[in-house]
Amino acid sequence: MLALLISLNSCKKEELTITNSANEELNNNTAVLDEIILGKQLENPYSLENMTKAFKAANPSKLKSMKSLEATHLYVRFAPKSVEEKELLNQDTTLSLYEYPLDYEILQYGQYYHDPTIPENQITYQYTVVEVGYQFPNIEYEILSELYLPSEEDEEVELKSLQITNNLAIDTTQTKNLELGKDKYRPEGNIFVQDDILNRDVPLRNVKVRIRNWFKIDNISTDVNGHFRSIEYKGDVEKYFNQYNRYSRY
Repeated sequence: MLALLISLNSCKKEELTITNSANEELNNNTAVLDEIILGKQLENPYSLENMTKAFKAANPSKLKSMKSLEATHLYVRFAPKSVEEKELLNQDTTLSLYEYPLDYEILQYGQYYHDPTIPENQITYQYTVVEVGYQFPNIEYEILSELYLPSEEDEEVELKSLQITNNLAIDTTQTKNLELGKDKYRPEGNIFVQDDILNRDVPLRNVKVRIRNWFKIDNISTDVNGHFRSIEYKGDVEKYFNQYNRYSRY
């Protein structure tokens, strides 16, 4: 949808330049949008079952003190039946909605996804993560999994769960970066637009940027300098510029 000039490095800042030709394409109804292509479903390392296994292996004493692991979040799929229901979900600022499931491999990033089981003229599923205790609106939904999203002090347990569910080796180039206490970083970057009148790049302010790793999601906005900086992550993250409906990964 946009011709983005991207310089990617997982531990450095990222600069994005949006060209005028991209802006023209944005307004061109004949523009071809890329579809997100999913691979296989992955075993969920943050399910209560797998996190319990991880605690037993990495920190059994803490698990014993807790008696049993209780969910902190819920992985949810909404099924809105009308534009009004979809808009109601969009108006809930606590929700970070995705058109595709969050526990699948993504073989190709793009601008949209529509579940093949839903007719093209109907609204596709909306996936998200909510805290336990969230008050659901009067819209059809399904709880796909109860989650335990560990705190930073449980990093060893988290890595153990990723290991026992075979999620450390999905991208072998990243495996070495997922060792305990190593290579944490805060995804950050700068977003610019090319101004023909000023003949220079100018920063884009208040662009909404969403960063995701599995079920951990951070929503931020660019500042007056077009700069954004997220919470700390390990390994691959997905970024989503929802002002332009653009997904990618680094």
